[in-house]
Amino acid sequence: MKIGYKLAMQRDKKGLTQTEAAKLLGISRSSLSAYENDRNKVPLSVFIKMAYLYEFDVFEILRVNDPKNSIEESDINRLEQAHEWYWERRQERILNELVPDGVIYLDDVTDKKS
Repeated sequence: MKIGYKLAMQRDKKGLTQTEAAKLLGISRSSLSAYENDRNKVPLSVFIKMAYLYEFDVFEILRVNDPKNSIEESDINRLEQAHEWYWERRQERILNELVPDGVIYLDDVTDKKS
């Protein structure tokens, strides 16, 4: 399965049209279409934005057997760093939403079966 198809599926899972996604990504709809149809390679900066917007694991998308979609070693290193940064920020956001004052009270997490 090619990267473009996987990206289109991820966009679809988020319920976004190409026009909506392109606007949020800061690219043209025709560029997004070219990426999703594997006519153009996705720039790393756009790929990272897609991962953030569509909330997917970048390494799952990169598992392809098509040599045309190979990525340079330096790009893989940058991608790994960005991926780690993204998941750290996501974890912080979740914790801030769940525990806005930074304190977990035991009464709030106990099972209240009656």
